[in-house]
Amino acid sequence: EFFDEYYADTGNTNPVQDKEARLAEVVAALEQTGDYFHTRGELEWAAKTAWRNAARCPGRDLWRSLRVADERGALTCQEVFDAICRNVRIAFNGGKIIPSATILKQRTKKEEKTTGIRVWNGVLMGFAGFRNDNDEITGDPKNVALTDIAMKMGWKPRFEEF
Repeated sequence: EFFDEYYADTGNTNPVQDKEARLAEVVAALEQTGDYFHTRGELEWAAKTAWRNAARCPGRDLWRSLRVADERGALTCQEVFDAICRNVRIAFNGGKIIPSATILKQRTKKEEKTTGIRVWNGVLMGFAGFRNDNDEITGDPKNVALTDIAMKMGWKPRFEEF
C-alpha cells in the first residue's frame, strides 16, 4: 500500500527506480533481514504525507514546505544530539521558522531487543509542565510527566515570571 500511494502521489516522475524493481528490492531485503530502508525520496514523501494527513495539526497546510533532514547516519548519542541541534538551528532560521522534521535511524529486527537511542518527547521545542502542591499545572500539561523525568535525571529548571 505504501508504494502504491508513493508512486501514485509522486506521479512516478522522480522515483529512484521504477515501482516493480523497487518492490522486488524491498521484498528481497525483508526476506533476508526482516527490514528494509526507505530511499531519500520515499522518506521525504512519507514525512510530508504524514504531516498532511495529521488532522489535529493546525499547521499541516504547510506540509509541502516541510524540510526533511535525513539523519539516519547518526548512530551515537552525541551524533544524534548534534544532528538534532543542527536541524533546530536550521529550522529556527534566525526567527523565520522553516517547518522541519529530523529523521533518525529505525531500529532493525536485529536490534529490537536493545534499548537503542530514544528521543522521549514528541517535539523538540516545547514548554515544561509542573504540577504544584495544590494539583494545579503551570506550563504545558502534556509535558508534566516528561518534566518530572527530566528533573529526576538532574535537570534544574529556571523558574521565571512570564
